[in-house]
Amino acid sequence: MALSTRLDLRQTQTLVMTPQLQQAIKLLQMSSVELFNFVESKLEQNPLLERDDPDGGAVADSSSDDIEIDGFEDVDTGGHAIDLTMSKTMPSDGGL
Repeated sequence: MALSTRLDLRQTQTLVMTPQLQQAIKLLQMSSVELFNFVESKLEQNPLLERDDPDGGAVADSSSDDIEIDGFEDVDTGGHAIDLTMSKTMPSDGGL
């Protein structure tokens, strides 16, 4: 009986549901109202969190809760400012 050495290499792929991935999936499934309420509750629970104010403290006109943006219908903001930034990414034609 002959003894021999052998080296095997196996490659496997698994998906691990980390807590961050689970939270991301839950957040993506929420409607905008549910997401707004979730963020508000987290801001109230954690005193170290604060709202990012991109306008530098400027308050939106409170006479109307609707904002009209080119290409969008009126958006009901509930009295809160919303940043609706559209970014367009054009794929390269790749010689097509």
